[in-house]
Amino acid sequence: MKRTSVGLVALMLLLLSVGLQARDLYLGVLDWRDAPDGLESWQPTLDALQQGLSGYQLHLQMLDLSALQQALAVGQLDFVITNPGHYVELSRDYPLAPLATLLNPLFDPPHQAVGSVVLVRRDAAIHGWQDLRQRRVAAVSPQAFGGYQLIRDQLEQRGLNAEQHIGEWLFTGYPMEQLLLLLQSGEVDAVVLRSCLPETLIAEGRLDADWWRVLEPQKVDGYPCQLSSDLYPDWPFLSVGIQPPDLLRQVVVALLQTHSEQGLPEWSAPLSYQPVHTLFARLRLGPYAGFSGHSLLALIHTYRYFLLFLVILFVAGLAHYLRVQVLIRRRTAELQLAMQQSRERQQELTHLSRFSLMGELATGLAHELNQPLTAIVNYAQGSQRLLQKLPADAIQQQLHDAARHMAAQGERAAEIIRHLRGFLRKEVPQSEWLDPDQVFCEAIELMEGRLRQTEVKVDWQLCGALPLIQVSRVELLQVLINLLANAVDAMTQLTAARRTLLLSSRLTAEGNIQLDVEDHGEGLNMEVQQRLFEPFFTTKASGMGLGLSLCLNLIEQMGGQLFLFNREMEGCCARIQWPADAFAGMKREDGEHKND
Repeated sequence: MKRTSVGLVALMLLLLSVGLQARDLYLGVLDWRDAPDGLESWQPTLDALQQGLSGYQLHLQMLDLSALQQALAVGQLDFVITNPGHYVELSRDYPLAPLATLLNPLFDPPHQAVGSVVLVRRDAAIHGWQDLRQRRVAAVSPQAFGGYQLIRDQLEQRGLNAEQHIGEWLFTGYPMEQLLLLLQSGEVDAVVLRSCLPETLIAEGRLDADWWRVLEPQKVDGYPCQLSSDLYPDWPFLSVGIQPPDLLRQVVVALLQTHSEQGLPEWSAPLSYQPVHTLFARLRLGPYAGFSGHSLLALIHTYRYFLLFLVILFVAGLAHYLRVQVLIRRRTAELQLAMQQSRERQQELTHLSRFSLMGELATGLAHELNQPLTAIVNYAQGSQRLLQKLPADAIQQQLHDAARHMAAQGERAAEIIRHLRGFLRKEVPQSEWLDPDQVFCEAIELMEGRLRQTEVKVDWQLCGALPLIQVSRVELLQVLINLLANAVDAMTQLTAARRTLLLSSRLTAEGNIQLDVEDHGEGLNMEVQQRLFEPFFTTKASGMGLGLSLCLNLIEQMGGQLFLFNREMEGCCARIQWPADAFAGMKREDGEHKND
């Protein structure tokens, strides 16, 4: 029994020890100098990370470009530290995420840390980028960001193709220091180095500054090293693949707690590496290599989201434009149909209104027709009696006079009927040049029977020299008769002695044409004035309330204006007015015409 208990305890301790065993993690760092102390320079970072990690054992591996990529390919690395260009290039094939960016206390600001410098011999006849044509130039590798790639960008920005215009490129691989030996021996005309490497070698006593100089030096405030290119963010600390969130948190905390005062490389939150992406897109490298030789395609790929937005905006705008055009055409067709129907209804209503007016004038017209017809009958009967009583030679002159009077009365009756037929005819109104005074007189003739029947006297004063107006005769007659009928109705309660209409026409000082119909009635109260032209509003017991509304529409269609207002003493005035420039003026030469 004791042996069994001891065995269980031993088994539990064994399992616990296995569970507490630390997991191995591998950090790959790009060895760009192949220096013996390369591992030692990164050891403080490794120690700081190891101290911040719980349950993990971190191992550091110094690798060159090809070895680093091979280790990623077989899944040997959990974290990577490399230059920003190498990071962008690797991100095409591997899932890399920046956790932090290296800060160099010598560089201010920190996003300007990585650059390239071109060295030539001091006595060389090379003073600018154009002088590198057909020269031999050495660099570490075509994949070296802080070297060949940055200088290639400088050449292309100045119209030089790095492959076509440079005589020969010599790529030596790491370490980078061997390039200086090739330059000093004269085997090459220029070398491309990472910026700050010459200053580092001089400080270490490994390089003499007397025999070389910098090609196209650039000065950047806060940057202590000589430079021939633009500057980019410093090296990133990258996680590979999907790591446990707790592990990533521990790594980030450990990196951000490092400080240069402690002799440790300092890290910050990851900076934006978009400038590097822009550079690679411009050079068609890394993820953008598929667009090599097709600058238009490269631009499309670079700005693909913006171009997609423009395409979507264009399609949406085109769809909206087409929809608006369809709606406009549909609405235009509907409006044209509605306007046509409205015009037809208004013509019908105008025609019916004329019949309504004739109904009111029917008694007076019958009286007017009865007079000439009675006179014709009387002259005919008198002629018969003369023929029966007098000899033929004595009645010739009397019969001639009787026939003349009958013809005159017949013409009068025919004229009344002709005016009536023209007024009631249903046809599309035709505009013609008319004398306003003449139309005024025609309206009085049509109203004459009613005026006599209601014992209304007419005082009128026509100008006689008004310009001609281009309007519809029938429609203007309809308006005038309507206004005259309203004026007569307004005076029905007055004594016969006070029933007087004042009719006048004038040409104002401003050149306006005015026709006035004035009565001596009670005038317009406030309510009537506010609703004067409102359809179906009437003060008559048997009225429809359409007369003034139609009159207003007809006058406005003729280019004129209609006003109704109270006179100063008593009664109301209805005024039709046309502006001076409404019609071409044609003066009459006859003088002022007055009738009482």
